[in-house]
Amino acid sequence: MVTIRDVAEAAGVSASTVSYAFSGNKRLPAETVARVRESALRLGYRPDPTARALSLGKTNIIGLLASVAPHQPEADADIFMRFVRSAMFAAKERGYDLLVMGRDEDQTVTDPIVDALLVMDVLMHDHRLPMIRSIGKPAVIVGMPEDTAGLSAVDLDFEGSARLAVDHLVELGHRDISVVGSPRAGAELSWMTRFSTGAANAGARAGVNVSFQSVGAEPDDFDRWLDELLEERPDTTAIILHNVPLLDALLRCSRERGFSIPDDLSVVTLAPIERMVPLYPDLTVLDLPGRKMLERAVDRAVAELAGELPGVIELIPPTLLAKRSSGPVRLRGLVNALRQSRDSS
Repeated sequence: MVTIRDVAEAAGVSASTVSYAFSGNKRLPAETVARVRESALRLGYRPDPTARALSLGKTNIIGLLASVAPHQPEADADIFMRFVRSAMFAAKERGYDLLVMGRDEDQTVTDPIVDALLVMDVLMHDHRLPMIRSIGKPAVIVGMPEDTAGLSAVDLDFEGSARLAVDHLVELGHRDISVVGSPRAGAELSWMTRFSTGAANAGARAGVNVSFQSVGAEPDDFDRWLDELLEERPDTTAIILHNVPLLDALLRCSRERGFSIPDDLSVVTLAPIERMVPLYPDLTVLDLPGRKMLERAVDRAVAELAGELPGVIELIPPTLLAKRSSGPVRLRGLVNALRQSRDSS
C-alpha cells in the first residue's frame, strides 16, 4: 500500500509538504505542488478523505441520532424515513452529507466523525442530553424535552396541535372525545406528553370529556379496544388518532361493524398532510410537518456551525385540514349504530 511517505520520497519533499499539497492549508510553490501530485499519480496514491477531514476538524457531515425499533409498525417506519429523507435533502442543499446513527447512543454522540448533531426520538427527561452538551459540537433537538439548556430545539407545537384538534371537534358539538395512540415502553416521548397536555387543557377549558387510551399493534387489539371503549365510554362521539397504523384498523372496524364515519364517529388523525391526502382524501388531518421540522433543524445546525449561538427554540404553528371524516354530532351515535348493526345481523 502506497503511503504519504512513499510520495514524499519520490517527490523529494517532506511528508508534511505532501499533506499541504493536497489540503491547500499552506501556500506552496506551484512547481512543488505539481511534483507532489505527479508522484502521487504515478505511485497510485490517494489521500484518505476521512483522515484529512479529521485532521482539519471538519467533515461536512451532520449526524442524525435516532432509532427505529424492530417491532415498529411499517407505517410508523415510513413516516420516520420521510423525516430522514427530508433531513438528507436539506443537508445536501447546504453542502453537507447526512449520517444516520443508530448504534449505542453514548458511543455515537462522542464519535468525532460529524460536525453537528440532530437528535430525534426525544424523551421528556432524555439521558442523552448531558453527554450531547459535553461534546462541544452544535446539536439541535428535534423535539422539546423538559430541559433544553444550552441546546437549540425545533419541533411542532404539539400542545397547540392537540388544542386545535379538540377545539375543532368541540365546535362540531362533540362532548366526549378519545385521544388514541399506541403504547410506548419506558419513559414517554416528549411530543406525546405535550400532545396529551394540550388535549387535556383544551377539554377542561371547553368543559368536555377528553380521555386517553393506548391500543396495541396486534390485529385483534383494535377490536378489543373498541369493545372496551363502548363499554366504558359509550358517549364517545369523536377520536383523535396520533398513531397512523391505527387508522387502517379503525376503517376496517367501520366496514365490518357497520358504523359510519363521521355520522356515528368523527375522526381526526395526526400525520403528515402531504402523505395522507393522496391516500385518504376525506380524512381530517392534523399536520405533522416532518419536512419543515427537519429543514429548520438542519438550518439551525448550519447556522451554529457558522458561529451563531445555541439556545434558539422554534415551535412550528399547528395546521388542521378539515375534511369529511369529522362532522357534527348525530343523534344516532356510535353505540346505537353498533347495536342496530348487531340486531340486524
